[in-house]
Amino acid sequence: MRAANRIIAALLALLLTVAGFVAAIEIVAAAGGRDDSVLVNWHSWYDDLIARPWDDSAVRAVGVGLVLAGLALLLLQLLRRLPRQLRMTSGRTGLVSEVDRRSLQGSLRRTTEDVDGIARSKVRIDGSRVVVHAKSNRRDTTGLDQIVGERADDRLQTMQLEQPLSVGVGVERRES
Repeated sequence: MRAANRIIAALLALLLTVAGFVAAIEIVAAAGGRDDSVLVNWHSWYDDLIARPWDDSAVRAVGVGLVLAGLALLLLQLLRRLPRQLRMTSGRTGLVSEVDRRSLQGSLRRTTEDVDGIARSKVRIDGSRVVVHAKSNRRDTTGLDQIVGERADDRLQTMQLEQPLSVGVGVERRES
């Protein structure tokens, strides 16, 4: 969701910047004594808006569209996101340290791929749970999910996270 918010924010910033430049050019031109518009024919827009009543369907449609766009932006900001950093226990020093969620996912992925019989894996941290999806290069995967889970759990124990994470593992066997 952060990527969507960034794209929307960049587009809105670009739109507002362009509108600001256009308005500034029109203001400078009007202050210089020019009666007609330079870039945008805003005189006809102004005349149309003055003549249009508030109960016109076009005015209502634009109003509803703006309200919906505002509510969508508000909802995007109110959605709860997973934190980027996971806090680690401070121990005796009182030092606050954190580990990046993506870095920990990468570390767990490499740890689980080091298990004999695992060809590749995907790791995702969702809230208080680590989900490992592994693909085996074996036909018989009996007990492999337990080994992968233990390795991932051992790696998490070395990180000494403040909020312990549970591990869920799914191992897909090789196609014959």
